[in-house]
Amino acid sequence: MTGETKVLNWYLSRAMKHLFITLIFLFAFSFASASSIALVQYNADIHFSDYEYNMTELTRYAEQAVANGAKIIVFPEGSIYGYGSPTSFWCRPGATDAKCKDVTTAAETIPSGKTSDYWQEFAQRHQVYVLFNIPEAASGEFFNTTAVIGPAGFVTKYRKRNLYITDTYYASPGDLGPITFKTPHGEFGLLICLDANYAHSFLEYKKMGIEQVIVPMNWDQDPNGGGNSRPARIYFQKMAQKVQLDIFVSDVSPWDGTGAYYPDREVRERNGLSDIAIGIDGVSYHELK
Repeated sequence: MTGETKVLNWYLSRAMKHLFITLIFLFAFSFASASSIALVQYNADIHFSDYEYNMTELTRYAEQAVANGAKIIVFPEGSIYGYGSPTSFWCRPGATDAKCKDVTTAAETIPSGKTSDYWQEFAQRHQVYVLFNIPEAASGEFFNTTAVIGPAGFVTKYRKRNLYITDTYYASPGDLGPITFKTPHGEFGLLICLDANYAHSFLEYKKMGIEQVIVPMNWDQDPNGGGNSRPARIYFQKMAQKVQLDIFVSDVSPWDGTGAYYPDREVRERNGLSDIAIGIDGVSYHELK
């Protein structure tokens, strides 16, 4: 090997090393700077009214989401206390049905209740947004409510307006109307489960200039499409195309509706959950605009 060849090889080696370091830096920067939403799929109904167990599991998924860089974490409808089971559901005080559980044992005020306090501390510590759903107590009434907590504390809350039969045993229809919230990672509208049964619920937000809607839910439709059921993965993909909005769904695992639904795609997007994950708890991650 000549002296000139040795010098050339040395320069090439140095150049490749610097290129490699630059590429690693650019990859790390792009990953760190991307904002993502974590959609938790979790079944609290099999642990109905077991607050401590459900909070422990949801905290585990939230910490996993933080470790994976998520900036917004969404829990399904009823995932703190349970929504309903074959043997139990929430009812107003005084109900005589043997399956009724007094909702006053679960309902909390928002944002001053213990669950709000817990997720406020978590959101502040990790600089994230957390969306959770609980029975809310307010002025002698009860609501099916999703709260939004951010790094600076309570942001807003949305009360379910279209009640499923399970809700009617304890809840009043939501009286706050459509609710939006703005973050450094985007602006979003909120719906809860049956609200999403109607295109006009989405179009309300579209008229407000909102392009992304978050839906915590407990869909209660056969994910395999048996009978006249409407599997969430099919229904929400069609809805996203119909209303031309991005829809982010956090569902209970037996119904397997969790994922991102975009109007320009034919199937939902999932990252972290397999395409079909019926009965499987986990988290699906999606980059935000």
